[in-house]
Amino acid sequence: MFAVPPHATWFRGAAVGALSRSDRLARFWAQARRVLATRANGQLARAFYVGDEGVYRPHSLQVVDFDGERVAPAVHFIGPDDLRGFDVPERIA
Repeated sequence: MFAVPPHATWFRGAAVGALSRSDRLARFWAQARRVLATRANGQLARAFYVGDEGVYRPHSLQVVDFDGERVAPAVHFIGPDDLRGFDVPERIA
């Protein structure tokens, strides 16, 4: 399952694969970006940054849980406010 709060939308099964191949995510991954590993509530997490002119600013936070070797679920919080309180910088070069 892949959830994106605060939106009421979530994806499960084949819909996750379709989302990962969507034009919207392709545009996101085409941007200059950086990803930093962190933790959220004891779980693995990734902080995503998008950049412009060599300065990267917070974009979102993805918290990942595992069931064995499978991801289950992944929750992606969109917006820089979701990175406040975590051990990640407010911007990176």
